[in-house]
Amino acid sequence: MRRPNLKETKQACLAVHSLIVRHNNAGCAAGPDRWRIACKGSLQCAHLLPKKGRGNWAVALEPINAVVLCGAHHRFLDSPANVGRWLGLIVDTIGVDHLLDLQREGDRRAEAHGTGSRLAWYRAQLMELVGHAQTVGADWAQAVPNWVARWINTETPHVEMRRRRAQGATLNQIAAEHATTAAQAHRIIANTSPLPDDDDNPECRECARAGGCAVTAAGDTANAQNAD
Repeated sequence: MRRPNLKETKQACLAVHSLIVRHNNAGCAAGPDRWRIACKGSLQCAHLLPKKGRGNWAVALEPINAVVLCGAHHRFLDSPANVGRWLGLIVDTIGVDHLLDLQREGDRRAEAHGTGSRLAWYRAQLMELVGHAQTVGADWAQAVPNWVARWINTETPHVEMRRRRAQGATLNQIAAEHATTAAQAHRIIANTSPLPDDDDNPECRECARAGGCAVTAAGDTANAQNAD
């Protein structure tokens, strides 16, 4: 199955983020006739901190960084002539102090990310957003193309397995949670993020001896051989 490229992953992230924001907010944050403009058009996700900017991209997908606006109010506030009114909306929602904190957090994340893969970052963000959508009961699959939804459904167990492994869960525990074998869980986890096998797990060592998994670290191979 083809994996989405950077542009496709970013678009999917923004779509799921928009779905979450609209799911969590019932109506236009500007009110029915603020600034003498009647609400009109579909409800849209409106970012408080612009998506573009030094570190803004690193916090663009935070649910707190957006409100719901109708199409009419969104277009009105997008005009540079109405920046004062936009600031007024920020004061009425998250507040200027929280917005500045968000901007500083974006700069910090961007600096920490450095020259790392932006594609890997957005793919991780997409999985987090899907998990958030599931938590709040938003149907994330309707926000992305069908083939991207199929890819997410294929990747999600892998991501969850790697997360549980990082938390210290044994391969037997992970296998039981996903109705599979420890050897298969090992293969899935090691496919993109090689991790040491469990010294007390003969099924995992057997996997390494058979060469059926993607663990290639010399220390892991030595451990498996020493267990014979």
